[in-house]
Amino acid sequence: MVWDELPDRFSGLELDAFMVMPNHVHGVIVLVGAGLALPNQEGAASGAPTLGDTARVFKSLSAVRVNRFLMRTGPLWQRNYYEHIIRNENSLNKVREYIINNPAQWEFDRENPAGADMPHAEAGFKPTSAKDEAWRI
Repeated sequence: MVWDELPDRFSGLELDAFMVMPNHVHGVIVLVGAGLALPNQEGAASGAPTLGDTARVFKSLSAVRVNRFLMRTGPLWQRNYYEHIIRNENSLNKVREYIINNPAQWEFDRENPAGADMPHAEAGFKPTSAKDEAWRI
């Protein structure tokens, strides 16, 4: 799987929780030593991978594989991505829990295209953002 191959492409990269959802993925990427090296002229630490580098490679390689498998061409991923810096162990554990439990919450996810057909949608039900988004703590 492309996710598991990322540390082979980028030294100083470690992977943590990861989950494939019906229309998106969640993952925790650890940039070992990030912020400890002196930046080069472009602002990035020399030799250290950036989150942008990692996301670009993940999206590119996975799109090629998915398109080959589906015998199609064209874009697979949205242009951007959401990011959050995890600053402590408590936050990391909450994000891990969110990622692991996210599939069980798919029925109520605002990104679920079938959500408009759910009975709770008529009543205007939305999951609470604190539970829905673990990084907003």
